[in-house]
Order: sequence, then structure tokens, then C-alpha cells
Amino acid sequence: MDLDQRLKQLTSFHDFQAVVEALENGINAAGDAATKAALHLQLGRVLRGRFLQGVRALKHFQDAYKLNPALVEALAEARGIYWDLGKLNMVQKLLELQLKAAPDSPDRSALHRQLGDVLCDLGDYERATEAYAKALQSSDGQPGDIPLLLQDVQAGADEWDTRVVGILEEAQAVDDPAVRAATYLRAARLARRFAPAEVEGILEKAYSADPTDNHVAATYEGLLVDAQRTDAILATQQAALAAESDAAAKASAAYAFGSRWALRHTNVELGAKFVEESLRLDPTREEAFSFLRDVYGSKGGDWDRLVALADELADRSTLGQKSAYLLAQSGLILWKERHDLIKARRSFERLARVDAEHPALRAFEAQIGESLRAEPEAEPAPRGKKSKRPKADKSDPAPVAAPEPVLEAPTNPPPPEQPTAPPPVAAAPEPEPEPAPAPAPAAAPAAPARNENAALVADLREKLAQQAAAKRHHEYVKTLIALGDALADPAERVQQYLEAGELYATKFANQAEAARAYERVLELDPSQSKAIAYLRDAYEKRRDWEKLIALMVRDAEGLPEGSERAQKFKQVAVLATDKVKKPEVCIDLWAVVLQNDSEDVDALNALGGLYERSREYEKLADVLAKLAELTYDTPAKIELLNKLGQVAGDRLKDDERAVDAYRMLLTLQPDDRRAQEQLKKRYVTLGRWDDLEVFYAESGKWDEFIRVLESNESRATDDAQRVGMLMKIAELWLTQKGKLDRAARAYEKVLSFDATNLQAAERLVPIYQNANNPKGLSQAIEVKLGHVTDPTCRARPTWSSWTTTCRPWKR
Repeated sequence: MDLDQRLKQLTSFHDFQAVVEALENGINAAGDAATKAALHLQLGRVLRGRFLQGVRALKHFQDAYKLNPALVEALAEARGIYWDLGKLNMVQKLLELQLKAAPDSPDRSALHRQLGDVLCDLGDYERATEAYAKALQSSDGQPGDIPLLLQDVQAGADEWDTRVVGILEEAQAVDDPAVRAATYLRAARLARRFAPAEVEGILEKAYSADPTDNHVAATYEGLLVDAQRTDAILATQQAALAAESDAAAKASAAYAFGSRWALRHTNVELGAKFVEESLRLDPTREEAFSFLRDVYGSKGGDWDRLVALADELADRSTLGQKSAYLLAQSGLILWKERHDLIKARRSFERLARVDAEHPALRAFEAQIGESLRAEPEAEPAPRGKKSKRPKADKSDPAPVAAPEPVLEAPTNPPPPEQPTAPPPVAAAPEPEPEPAPAPAPAAAPAAPARNENAALVADLREKLAQQAAAKRHHEYVKTLIALGDALADPAERVQQYLEAGELYATKFANQAEAARAYERVLELDPSQSKAIAYLRDAYEKRRDWEKLIALMVRDAEGLPEGSERAQKFKQVAVLATDKVKKPEVCIDLWAVVLQNDSEDVDALNALGGLYERSREYEKLADVLAKLAELTYDTPAKIELLNKLGQVAGDRLKDDERAVDAYRMLLTLQPDDRRAQEQLKKRYVTLGRWDDLEVFYAESGKWDEFIRVLESNESRATDDAQRVGMLMKIAELWLTQKGKLDRAARAYEKVLSFDATNLQAAERLVPIYQNANNPKGLSQAIEVKLGHVTDPTCRARPTWSSWTTTCRPWKR
């Protein structure tokens, strides 16, 4: 089956995760650049449209354009994602690039017009005027509203207010939500130049008028994000949904909100809530279910929640044939992901009554070997009440009977040999319980028991010869398994299991039994290449990710420490992170990668996310510090240091580590206000007044520094800390502000806590002398004399001779 057929088949099954995998394989296998570019474009559209993975899709659109610059559709798709992300500067660049790549495009007028809008939003009104003028020139006599936009951007201070009022009145009179939103957006762009305070209110009206307009959303949500008011976005969205009475419009708005939370604001949980609300309002939205399947199922592992949602929505009587998609998804999840054929059968039976030709139904019927579509016809004719018969028939073929009739047909011709069957038949029941497929784990205890039952082995060998001669292949393969279990020699056992696995895989197409046989091979010989290759392919096809991961780990563990081992474990870790979603498993795998390559950025990034979700903040801080050390991109490094400071300070209460992070951040971005505030806060907590003084010295904000110290002095934990803060306050009043009276108050407060504080007394003496305060001076001298041990010094007649001779503070 070629790639196009495979993609059509998977699309008909609505298995878009498999579509993504098939396209990725197709890109790797494609030879020429044009084919690769087309596949990149197709993959990007699936990722964006079905899974809301805009950033991942963006890479494929970029690759498509690099491989084939004539593929301007890739630029348009990428531009749409940048609108979703609110990256207006990138929207501008892509518009300019598309205009340059296709100067004669029939869409050039619309592209110039959109470029003018973006330049207005970025505040570049001169270039916006030029863009609108070019849009008008290339409009081919159909200018639309371009002349109005040109007048808006050229409006002056004496006319803007009248013009804005007129635009707002025009918006209120329009019935079409899209036109009303665009008109409000015009008014907001004009108001931004002359009355910025009014912009938010106008944009909120535009947003409420048409919540699905990406241009309005990029502007309004960008304004609130810059002001760190994402809660206002949520409130506006909830109000817009509450005000909308039309169910279809409400579903579209909820889906748009969900996609923005998931893509732009990276809040997948909140995004999923909006998308689920959209699906409940309109169960025919397949793209909504695809997104939830990825979030709840592939990433969250909560397949039961998806099945319950699909069944609940499919039960709605108003859906009719439109419920086929939901029933098919319910059946496929139960079949492929939960491996519950009984429940899957129920979903497919319901699907058969709605859409008897659905490709997912046909695939399930092929798997179980019977038709579910024939049941409705056979049931009513013979008996109306005894419908239990078909159900009994359903249960009979379920175990393994489906493949048996197909393969037994060719073996019917040798009935003449049947007389020879009775002797072995008597013996057959003895080994039959052993090779039964269900107790595959029983092979493990068989291996250690090295004692071989010679009689049993001889009997099994004889039976093998008879079954081979009679071409009774089903019995033959079971006897092979039984013989493998009975033998003592590991090499012989491996040969029996290998032959059984080969037969199950090729002759019977029974992948499950083949896998069990090869698993027994690996229990005895972990390096057996044929078994490894088969199981790897089988697990991947069945999406049995846990077994595939265990197999890959076993393979990687045989490598010596170093880069090759790191790469092998990295492949396993990526698979586990994408498919299994078990944090403890993923953490262990990524940790092995780091043990072999301590600078692997992918491993550090993955562990950072895992540690954050599992709340292992100590390890998260270590990872963030290492990432910051290895990152040379300044904005990325700033983001990492900011996060490290938050984790260290808020989660670990490690203020020293937080200080180091914020200091490094401020060397890269000195005007970062948040980092400055956090650094000040940590210095105060640690009592690092000298460092805090250096910090304030750079800005000269001594009054603020003093206020910080004074406000924290009363909250000091002990007298020693309090005295230290008061001494620093007094020193600042004295040296930086020249206010001796304020300095004296601080020193006096020190003495009120520590009456013998020599340093405070020494500082007070010259202040009291200057202020001619004999009482204070005598008290300060008394404190100083309390520290003098030489009696001659204590009897000095004058202060000047005492200070020049005794100077107790220098002893």
C-alpha cells in the first residue's frame, strides 16, 4: 500500500495520530525536495487543525517553504499560527516575505491591507500608510474599505475624536458580527494613538462581537497579557459565551477560546475544558474530539473518559447518522487502546445500525472474522423474541475460532489419515493444558526446572512427526510450544519457540500468539535478533508502548556508557514521554540519558517538565540551573533564571539560591523590574544589608532604601538582627542624607535594645558634641567608659585627652 492509499485509509478511520506517524515516515522516506515539502505542508495542517499543536506545525510549514519556496501556502499557514500566538512582528515579516515571493499574486491587495493593519497595531503608522496605499493601487477598482483605513491612519489630533465616534456608531448599527468586530477594531487602532486609556473598552466590544476573529483576539488578548491580566481574558470569554444564544455560534466561540488557551497561553487544561464544551454543544465537531483524544487519551492516558464522552454524545437522538464518527471512535479506542473486544463489539454493533459501510466497522469485522452488519436482517425473520441465539453465536467464535475455519479448509482433504488420529487423541489432553496460549507467563517457571521428562519429550516429538505428516498445523504449532516448555536445553527450547513464532506469524497470521512465542525466545536468549525485530514491529503496530519500551531498554542496556548509549536511551525516553505518559518511567529514562551525556538539552528540558508536574522542586531547580548554564540565547536564559528564582525562593525557600539566580538575570537584563523587586525582597529576608546598599547605590534611591530598612526593622526575628538594621539606617542618614538628628534617633534606639553597644555610643559622641547636647554626650561617654579597663584612662580630666590617649575602641 503506497502512502496516498495509507493516508486515505487512516483518514477514513479518523485515526489522525496514525496519519501524523505515516506522514512523518513519508517525509523520512521521500527523495526529492518538492515531495518532502508537500508532505511537510500536509503534516503541519493536520497538527494545527486536529491537535492544535501550532508550534509543532509551524516547524513543518517552515521546512515546507525552505524545501520549495514556490509553496507560498506554507507562508500563509505559518502566518495564521503567528496570529494565533499573537506574534505580530512575525506576521509582519511573513506578509512581507509572501509579497516578495509572489509580487503578482491575485491576493496582493488583501496582503498589503493586512500588512497595513499589522503595522498599525505595532505603532508604525508611516509604513502602515504606505502599505494601505499599495493595497489601494492593486485593488483593481474594488477598494472596499481600504480608503477608510488610509484616512484613519492619516487622521490628525484635531479630527480623531469625531472620527472615532462615527466609527463606533457605525459598528453599533451593523448586524453582521464579523463586520461589527472589524469596525470596532478600526476604532481601537485610531484611539490607541490619541486616547490609549479607551482602547481596552473598545477592543472588549470587538472581542464580544466576534470571539472567533483572530486579529481582534491577537490585539485584545495581547493587551491583557502584557498587563498580566489573563484572568480578565477568561472572564470576558465566559461572559461572551453566556451572552450567545445560538448553539452553533457558541460552539465555534468555545472552540476558538480553547484553541487560544492551548496554543497561545500554553494552558492545555483550560483549553481542553473549552474544547469539550464546544463538542458538547456541537457533537459533529470532529476536530474537537481529535484534540481531546490527544490530550485526554494519548497524553493523559484517560481513555475511559473519552469513551464515556463519545458514548454520551452518540446517545443524543437528534444526531442520527452523524453519530457514526463518535461510535467509530468509541469502538476504535476500546479495540486499539483498551484491548477490550467485548465492549468494542457493542460500539461497533451500534455503528452497524447507523452506517453499515463504515471503514472502521469493516476493519473490526475482519479482525473478529464475522459480520456485524448481517445481524439486523437475520434477527427479525425467524423469531421475534428469541434473540438470545445470535448472542450465543457471538460468544462462540470470540476465543480463537475466527481464524480456524479459514486455515482448516485446506487441511480437510486428508480424512483418510483420520484413523491414525485416535491413538494420539488419547494422549493429546495431557499436554494440551500446557501449551494453551493464556498461561504464557508459565514459561518462566518452566525454565529454571532443568530436569527433563524424557518420556514426555519423546511423546511430544512423536506427536510432532504425526501432526506434520497429517498437516494438522494448528495442533503442530501448539505441540511445538509444549515441547519448548518440556525441554531442558535452552538452545533447543529457543529453536522450538522460534519455529512456533514463525508459523503463527506467517501461516496463521496470529500476531498475538506469535508475539508470545517470541517473548519466550527472549526470556532464554535476550539478544536473539529475529525475535527482537518481530516484537519491535508487532508492539509498534499494536501500540503496546510499554512492552516496546521494555524491549528497547533491554537492547540499550547492552551498550557501554557514552554517547551511543545516551542516544539509544533518548529514543526510548522520547517514546515513553509521547506515548506512555507515566512520569516515574519517563524520569528514570531521561535520567539515564543525562548520566551518559550531562549536557543533553532535550533531556534537561524533558526532566524540567516532569519534575515540575511531580513537584520535585529540588531536582527541578538543579535542572533549571544546568539549562541556564548551557543556554546562550539571552531571552531563553532570562526565562530560565526567572523560573529558577521563583522555584528556589517560593517553593524551596532557598533565598541564597534565588539571589544568585536573580543577580545573574539582572546582569543580562538590568531593567527587569520583577527581578529587581525579588532581589530586594531576598536581600531583606537574608539580612544582607551591604548587598542591598550596593543595589540601591546604583540607582541612588537612598530614601527608598531607608524606608525598606525601617519597615522591616520592627519585624526582625531577634535583637541582633534589629541592631544591625538600625546601625545601617543611622549610617545612611548620616553619610547619604546628612541628617544628624535622624541618625541620632537610630543610634539611641540601638542603645535602648543594647545599652552597652560601644559602636552606637561612639557614633553618638560627635553628633551630641555638634548639637551641644551635654546630657546625651555624658550618657554616650558613660557607655564608652564601661568598655575601658585602664583606671588611669577613666580618671582623665578632659574629653580630648581621653580620646587621644585611651581610645578603648582600638584596643
